[in-house]
Amino acid sequence: PKKSQIEDPKQALSVGDIVKVRLLSISIDQARGAEQLGELYLPAYSYELSLYQVPEVQGALLSLEPYTGRVRAMVGGYDHATSKFNRAVQALRQPDSAFKPIIFSKALSKGYTASTTILDAPVTYQGASDAEVWKPKNYVDRFSGEVTLREALTRSINTIPVKILMDLGVDYTINYARDLGIESELAHDPTLALGSSSVTLKDLCRAYSAFGNGGYRINATMIEQVRDATGQLIFEKDDPWHRAANPDLPPPAPAAHTLLHELPRLEAEKELSGRPANLPMFGAWLKSDFEKMSLEERAERITRVSANARHLGRVASPAASYVMTNLLYNVISRGTGHYAAALNRPAAGKTGTSNDNVDAWFIGYTPDLLTGTWVGYDDRTSLGHFSAGGNTAAPMWLDHMQAVLEGTPVQEFPVPEGVVFAAIDAKSGKLARPDGEGVIFQAFIDGTQPVEYVEDANEIKAEDFFNVDTDLQGGGGSAAGPEGSPPSAEDILNLP
Repeated sequence: PKKSQIEDPKQALSVGDIVKVRLLSISIDQARGAEQLGELYLPAYSYELSLYQVPEVQGALLSLEPYTGRVRAMVGGYDHATSKFNRAVQALRQPDSAFKPIIFSKALSKGYTASTTILDAPVTYQGASDAEVWKPKNYVDRFSGEVTLREALTRSINTIPVKILMDLGVDYTINYARDLGIESELAHDPTLALGSSSVTLKDLCRAYSAFGNGGYRINATMIEQVRDATGQLIFEKDDPWHRAANPDLPPPAPAAHTLLHELPRLEAEKELSGRPANLPMFGAWLKSDFEKMSLEERAERITRVSANARHLGRVASPAASYVMTNLLYNVISRGTGHYAAALNRPAAGKTGTSNDNVDAWFIGYTPDLLTGTWVGYDDRTSLGHFSAGGNTAAPMWLDHMQAVLEGTPVQEFPVPEGVVFAAIDAKSGKLARPDGEGVIFQAFIDGTQPVEYVEDANEIKAEDFFNVDTDLQGGGGSAAGPEGSPPSAEDILNLP
């Protein structure tokens, strides 16, 4: 029988079956009185048990502070005793739509806004050969015509980020993903926009942290200090956020165990800052080595070191980061991440569901805590047709965030300088009229907000007097709507 049809254990179990159970509660059974054990009389106990089953599906969770990168919690799988593989930092899985915010956030710094409209319609991309053709489809396999970036992200429309990626440039976008902290190999083709390249949960959390902390790249930090038995400092993690907020701080002093591979980074910092590096052990060696290089070699070294440094400083403006957070807030409040709205405090996030429902993701954050969750099988078996990021990974995120944030003050995302809000017509992306319907308040980088008002549906315009009567022109052809009326967007999209 199905689980919902089982009313008695005898329907599922037989005498002699060996089952695993989990103890839910234990209490004294007053009705049974006491039981004799030798010369002792002990109270009778009642046990509440549930069947226990080791799941085949796996999951991972990583929770960190977006401003510092300090890891607050990490779960690498169901049971460390049976599998040492840490899926939070080692598993490479397809993020699918959870990768889209990387595309959208870069677009915001290149002239796109939340109100920019792009045509959601069938499109074909040619591969290296004539036989290689790719046609991105939406999750519901329908197209919506002109949509705003805000709506495209809220509904997780697939065609829009692909078009943005091709406009920005694949290599350009990959470099931005690297700046955010994505270290895995990334596809150099349009599928990158839909998360076709496998990433780790840790790297995706690092990328989202920049949206929530004002545009700074962070490194997930699990160890802050190491001291020996005498109390001598052996290792101390430098705090990139504190350093970025205080640029006049001297370079961090290396511990006694400073490794050789860290020297080029410190060397580059010294060259870029114009301050002497605090390297008493290796200062002379660095100076002599650096002075032997030509200007071109020095520039190449600094560029290479900067690209590989543990922290790169600011990778996006505070205004662009806030607008991205505002868009992701909308994903939770009225989009695919609506399950997370039960947190009942300001939060921003994005779902992700890979092809055939193999991977389910949810990455979300509040002003002071970011958590990413992933669910899937190690052998990449499908989770099932109805298992998506919004109903599979988001509940795990919600349970964790509710437990951790319980009793803490509710905080709003701070609005930085350079951000303005405007009342927008949700459909057109233009400024809304005072008496209009479908009005939303959207954040913009100052200077990029719309200046044109949406058309008044009741306003009579001059061109209305010159419309051609399609009935007199023979019915409008195959593209015409009912009774020869001009074709609607739906009619056009449904053309063969």
